[in-house]
Amino acid sequence: MTDDPPASGLGSEPSRRYVVYLVLIALCLEHHNYDLSLEIADIGVRLIPGSRRMRLERGVVLVMKGRMEEAEREFEASSGTGSDGALGQVAWGLVLMQMNRMPEAIDVLRRLRDRNENDHLANWYLAEALNRDGAEPGSDRETEAIRALEQSVRSNPAVPQSRVLLGKMLLKRGQADRAIEHFEKALDLDKENVAAAYQLAQVYKKKGNTKRAAELFAIVSKAKEEDPGQFTQRGLLHIVREGSR
Repeated sequence: MTDDPPASGLGSEPSRRYVVYLVLIALCLEHHNYDLSLEIADIGVRLIPGSRRMRLERGVVLVMKGRMEEAEREFEASSGTGSDGALGQVAWGLVLMQMNRMPEAIDVLRRLRDRNENDHLANWYLAEALNRDGAEPGSDRETEAIRALEQSVRSNPAVPQSRVLLGKMLLKRGQADRAIEHFEKALDLDKENVAAAYQLAQVYKKKGNTKRAAELFAIVSKAKEEDPGQFTQRGLLHIVREGSR
């Protein structure tokens, strides 16, 4: 698998087409037009078969269409050294979680974390997988998950979701004040983050701060209930955006 065209070469016609394909695939994904995004990805892969990002985005499209075996092959083809080469395996770890294959997801994401301890996505999703698989307070798994989340936040403090999960796990430990810090920061980053608002509302209600709790419950009441599959969809779109940076 060859490297993608460098930014310095984007003045050429092939490089401009390459960028257009990636942008169009991402736009179609954002608007849930998976048939068109797959058509564009197929053309892009035929024209630039060595592009890791093109194979990554095609893999994401295939997941959205429920074609998991083909998606796995695309994610594998997009893998390589460096942060870009890890995104395909992060995506596959996320898909494994969706399929409830937690031990496999943990293994994939743990290997990525061990390869690069500063990979905020690998740390975040590893913690998510560990938590879903049963990271009880005081267990080795809980310790590993919290350390992974703390490293994820250090590596990329602008992601609210990793802070929300860290806050939830700290609450289970009885560390309410530390949890509040992360929930509040998550809300600063995303004013409509329902998970952070709900957790904070519960904590402030217990602490007797009923006014703040009511404000937060108002945010929660306006939100629609999320389908479990949307976690994977949002995560894969986040990975596509990471790949475009």
